[in-house]
Amino acid sequence: MSEEFIPLTIYQSKQIHKGINKLSFDFGAVKSQKNTDSLCNYDEHFITREILKAPYPISSLLQSIGITFPQCWLLIEIKTNQLIKNWKYTKPGDIDIIAGNISNNKFLFNNIYAIQVKLRKTSAEDKLKSFPSGRGAEQTFKTALMGFDKTLLLHCFTRESKSTTADYADSWNPIINTDFFRAIKASKAILNKELTEKRSLYGFAVLGWGQAYGCEWNECGGFSDELIYEPPFKPLSQSLDVSDHRYEIEESIRELLANRKIEKYPFILDSQI
Repeated sequence: MSEEFIPLTIYQSKQIHKGINKLSFDFGAVKSQKNTDSLCNYDEHFITREILKAPYPISSLLQSIGITFPQCWLLIEIKTNQLIKNWKYTKPGDIDIIAGNISNNKFLFNNIYAIQVKLRKTSAEDKLKSFPSGRGAEQTFKTALMGFDKTLLLHCFTRESKSTTADYADSWNPIINTDFFRAIKASKAILNKELTEKRSLYGFAVLGWGQAYGCEWNECGGFSDELIYEPPFKPLSQSLDVSDHRYEIEESIRELLANRKIEKYPFILDSQI
């Protein structure tokens, strides 16, 4: 049975803005004549799952904090009470992404990392819209108190696409729509006080997913990512309470992954499936 392959053109820009990595993918940048589905229409739950699917927009950020992607395991939206039975705070209600490594086809639990995802939508003119579910600083702070070895707050940006001008070829369409520099700068400024006060317990990163104008979001667009603050390693290891929580989390995750076969990398366990 023959398969027809569609050519994939990759544009890799060399840090157009300092610190921000950009990747644009293109299955044909020419605008479609049909109505397209906007990525901005989707919520945080959807975006969290899509960044963990091929082409894995989150992969470089995972690698930057110590996850050996794709040789790793990833849990999606695990309830806090599944990890710690008598958690005394109301936050977090769940952990959006929990990550660990795999070696010799075995799950490793020596380093268990937590990522809380917050969605931020922007207009075509880079004007920030409100956070649909909050900024995430307090939620991530409480997540760090649970005893994860590293904790990261990840702001994911989607934007309303903008068309290219007559001065640009169609091939620039995905590249222009992957520029989140102003949106990221504004978001960082809004969170500056919270991040300064509490970032000793967690890190902060951003991931922008741009959709080429007039094209489907999963066919033409690009990603921008930046690890703004490196998450500290075991920042509360001297606390007996936190150490107890860390032990309970590991035992709970071991139970979740018990008898699971690793058939492909990365291994993903979604609480909704």
